Amino acid sequence: MSDNPLVSIGVPVFNGAKTLEKSLRAILDQEYKNIEVIISDNASTDATAQICQSLQARDHRIQYVRNKTNMGMANNFNAVVHRSQGKYFMWSAHDDYRDASFIAKCVKQLESNERAVICGSYVAFINEEGQKFDPRPYHYFRPQDMNSSDFIRSYLARYGCYEMIYGMFRLQNLKASMMIQEVFCPDYLMCFQLLLQGELELVEEELLYYKWNPKTVDHYAREVAQDDQAYEAMAAAPFSQLIGNFVKLVTESPRFSEVEKASEKEKMIQGMLEEASHIITPFIEEVKPYFPQTLLSPPLLYAFCEARYLQGKTIEEAVAATKASCGVSLADVREVYIWGAGMQGITVYSLCQRYRVNIVAYVDPLMPAGLTRHQLPVYSLTDFQALQEKPFVIVAEQVREAEQQLNQLGYKKFKDYYIQDSTKPFLFGC
Repeated sequence: MSDNPLVSIGVPVFNGAKTLEKSLRAILDQEYKNIEVIISDNASTDATAQICQSLQARDHRIQYVRNKTNMGMANNFNAVVHRSQGKYFMWSAHDDYRDASFIAKCVKQLESNERAVICGSYVAFINEEGQKFDPRPYHYFRPQDMNSSDFIRSYLARYGCYEMIYGMFRLQNLKASMMIQEVFCPDYLMCFQLLLQGELELVEEELLYYKWNPKTVDHYAREVAQDDQAYEAMAAAPFSQLIGNFVKLVTESPRFSEVEKASEKEKMIQGMLEEASHIITPFIEEVKPYFPQTLLSPPLLYAFCEARYLQGKTIEEAVAATKASCGVSLADVREVYIWGAGMQGITVYSLCQRYRVNIVAYVDPLMPAGLTRHQLPVYSLTDFQALQEKPFVIVAEQVREAEQQLNQLGYKKFKDYYIQDSTKPFLFGC
């Protein structure tokens, strides 16, 4: 442990003249002084070179490298890592800014926890004018989430990793990671891989000012990919690629035994279907053409993901296996029941009517026997248990008791039941 370890700051930039000087000054003016700043100019055509050379002449901590040709975003991000010599490393975008205490506070927390591989801070999102705003609700992945048996589910349930990718890394671990590859959401994947190896620290203060600059998937793919082959693989089915890469990282991780890997990958797919709507919703759009005229119900989606990602089948093989196991419609293969005969159950019934899903009965352990809803019987738990064949159950009320009771009866989530949020105006969260 050192009192004053060297921190490397990598600044990959292309045509960043408008905001670059302000961003660099925020780094050079940090309270923590033992830093090196590596700027990799990706053949900019604006005033980026002049700004960097001017600052380099006045501060010996700056290394400025100009690429002869544009090597692509991923390679440029990695180039600054390879040139770094510090114990710790952080990327700094040309249009982001940091509080003067950012480096000092991150170093302090990483020095106090040798198991930590990343330290980030709270993020303030800023617009074109540099003003703070909230583009969307943002939920931080916290150190205590690392201790959960469902930490993978917790990681995937949140959108983005801003506090991590522009946080501080232990350079040794970063260099041994996948770093930034020419795939969809490489930062999201890299941070996940690192968290499979170590722990996370989080400074609970807004120390990073992140420029919010949303892009279309196609624009993003063009930026990340250097060649047409990488672009086409990414742009054709980006979220399918992302899910496959998450599964691959768990498969390759030394964190789990072979038995644990199978369980973690199954939980990962279930977690995505249940909570990661930012991944699953666009993924459904990618899958739809393979299942025309079909309601993409949770059993079907799970069966497809199981065949494609857990069993390693090709897309064509996975589609064939899914159709064989699920048929073209959920209701054609199994009877469908709604758990909960109150107002939420009635709302779900209306959704099922809209999607032409035939409901056979309700189940409600709290209702007296003999009731009906929409001329359908309301079964007690005893009557439900007595059924000869398992129906598929849409749980209309997200109560732990329903999950526990179904699990005890041998029902498996997504294969045999699904919890429907009755406040959403669409069925199965699709």
